[in-house]
Amino acid sequence: MEVTELNGFPLRLSGHFPALLVVHHDRSGVIANVSNAIASQGMNIAHMEVGRKEKGKMALMVIEIDQMFDETLINELKSLPNVTQVSTLAN
Repeated sequence: MEVTELNGFPLRLSGHFPALLVVHHDRSGVIANVSNAIASQGMNIAHMEVGRKEKGKMALMVIEIDQMFDETLINELKSLPNVTQVSTLAN
C-alpha cells in the first residue's frame, strides 16, 4: 500500500520504514532543522518528501527513517521553530 495524500498534502509513503509526519510553516531553515535533529540522534533518513498547499503557508514533511525513533526525537522536533505538529507511523 502506498499513501499518496494526507489532509490535502500530496505525498508518497512506502510503509517500509518508520515514518515521521511533520507539519510546519513553509519557512527557510525548517527542513535543515528537522534533518539536523534526526542526524544528531545518529539516525539516517531513508526517504524524505516535502509538500505544500501554497507557498509561504503550511507544509508537510514525510520522513522515513532507517530505524525506530523514540519520544526524545519527537519532542525535539515538536520544539523546533515553525513546527506545528509531529505524527508518527511505525511498521
